[in-house]
Amino acid sequence: MTGAPWKPALLRGGCFVAAGAIGARLFQALGWFLLARMLAPADVGALTVAAVFVNALALLPGLGLGTALLARREDPRPLARSALTVALLGGAVLVGVAAGVGELVGRSRGEEVGRIVAVLGGSLLFQGAASVAGALLDRSLRFERRALADVAGGVVFVLVAVGSAAAGARSLAPALGLVASAAVTAMVACCGARLLPTLRPDFAALRASARVGLLVLATALLQWLFVSADVWIVERRFGREAVGCYGIALQLALLPATTIGLFVGRLALPAIAHARAVGGTASVGFVRAVRIALLLATTATVVLGVAARPLVETLYGDHFTGATRLVRPLAIYGLARVLGGLAGPALLATGRARVALLLVLLQDVVAIPVAWLLPAELGARGTAVTFAAATVVAGVIALRLGLRELHASERPAGPEPAASAASPAAAASEAPLPAGPIGEGGLA
Repeated sequence: MTGAPWKPALLRGGCFVAAGAIGARLFQALGWFLLARMLAPADVGALTVAAVFVNALALLPGLGLGTALLARREDPRPLARSALTVALLGGAVLVGVAAGVGELVGRSRGEEVGRIVAVLGGSLLFQGAASVAGALLDRSLRFERRALADVAGGVVFVLVAVGSAAAGARSLAPALGLVASAAVTAMVACCGARLLPTLRPDFAALRASARVGLLVLATALLQWLFVSADVWIVERRFGREAVGCYGIALQLALLPATTIGLFVGRLALPAIAHARAVGGTASVGFVRAVRIALLLATTATVVLGVAARPLVETLYGDHFTGATRLVRPLAIYGLARVLGGLAGPALLATGRARVALLLVLLQDVVAIPVAWLLPAELGARGTAVTFAAATVVAGVIALRLGLRELHASERPAGPEPAASAASPAAAASEAPLPAGPIGEGGLA
């Protein structure tokens, strides 16, 4: 990566990415700290369950086109307007689908959960647009504009969610905040990228990118199943209040991981793409980034483990004390997500993401039945430990494979593989709904 003319821009961009990631996450965390003192565990539980359904739909509006544009070797700007149009059309359709899903969910999971699903569905209109515009900004190294969009969304979430809770919206308040946040993030990102939809989208030109996007979508759906199954299991086996405490523990435990993962994911893939475009080597800088990210994530995990009880009681209040025992295993789960997030850019850039997809599938096959069959006496903690262990194993394997493939692709005698598939890290960025247990990261 040394000697490339874009290196100063990348370094400046790294500062903006870090500021944006930290700022957005701090505002989101502030919103949740305030909301936790205004809502009951059952209210948070209802939102967490509803987010499972909406997060699945949130993967569909952009059809992975944002990640596909980011991974293109050619300039993605000529296709960006068409991709934005497709994302908006898909989002509009899914808003209606979410309303129908909310009606069905309301019959089986309760009217409150159904209403939240319908309200959260409004964010689907903006998810794909934000993904396309954000990918264009990342690919052109305009990280400061992406950071502005993230921070603006975080500020709006606090204002709308807390204001709605104060007005008596209760469990609907965070959902309203998330819809407003998604809308503002998408608008600021599109303005920053100077991107408008077109009335004549070039579907033929999008076809090649759509094939990559569908691989992103397939990986993301498997990932959604994994990161949502623990919530479903806890709710079905231990009740709505238990899943409320589980959701709060996830919010706290994944805060460092999602911040680090957002920073690494935003910066690493454009850096590797630019290095490979100019014939440079990305592995040295990538290994350095891996070491720094793991050091930060490990430090955060230790702090969370040692200070779990005072952190929960101080930040969320005494009525969420039940989340204390869940923070430690979920902090390890967050560290493992950082491992997968680090592996994602290397796997995507070297065209080996089918291996990552297989690892996500194996996580599903192993962790979900084991967690369901655990003795009930272990409670939600047993579920957290099971999912953390599965993520650690998969994350370590994925990172080792990603580093090996990245080194192999830089050998002079070897052919340069095309970026033909999508990584879980990139897939996760297609649906960043911060309300539920799903955080941005990689192999999750």
